[in-house]
Amino acid sequence: QLPPTFQDSIQFCLALNVRYLWIDALCIIQDDSLDWQIKSSKMADIYRNAYITLAATSSNSGSGGCFAEQRIPAAAEHTLHLSDDLSSLFGDIRFREAAKHWTTPLTRSSSLSYPLLTRGWVFQERVLSPRVLHFCAQEMVWECNTTSMCECRSLPIYNAERELLRDILENSTLDSPVLFNYRQGHATGTSSGKL
Repeated sequence: QLPPTFQDSIQFCLALNVRYLWIDALCIIQDDSLDWQIKSSKMADIYRNAYITLAATSSNSGSGGCFAEQRIPAAAEHTLHLSDDLSSLFGDIRFREAAKHWTTPLTRSSSLSYPLLTRGWVFQERVLSPRVLHFCAQEMVWECNTTSMCECRSLPIYNAERELLRDILENSTLDSPVLFNYRQGHATGTSSGKL
């Protein structure tokens, strides 16, 4: 039996007609250092060339699911009643309060609400992936090379965050497979050069 997050990812890929799905926990033999070494050297290419990266951002584990029941109360919804003249044309206007989003750098509150963002590998996945769809408790959040957008439309466009991540990858003196593969992609021209 696959965990709910894996099942949700499969359903989502089927709905998008995506034929291939990479799930780290299934594609890398767990507790096998040789397999991890081989696969981790390919991670930059895997995420850089992904059609979309699905992130169960509000889930603590693979058992939390992408489409899990609300973990926090839904945002309050309101109805604006228009005058009779406008109401006959438009009906009533419904809106909801803006959802709370994660902060950069992550605060304790953001870490609790978005536990996936506290993991080191997720940093790499967000930077390298051309498109990331975050499944959060109140809404979905879209990140791509040019913008970030949420369903409540109150998320500030934080391309500055992606620029910061790119600077860290390009200028870090750390020696790691992630940084090596990122730099190799840029040096050989296999990267799109976009984040």
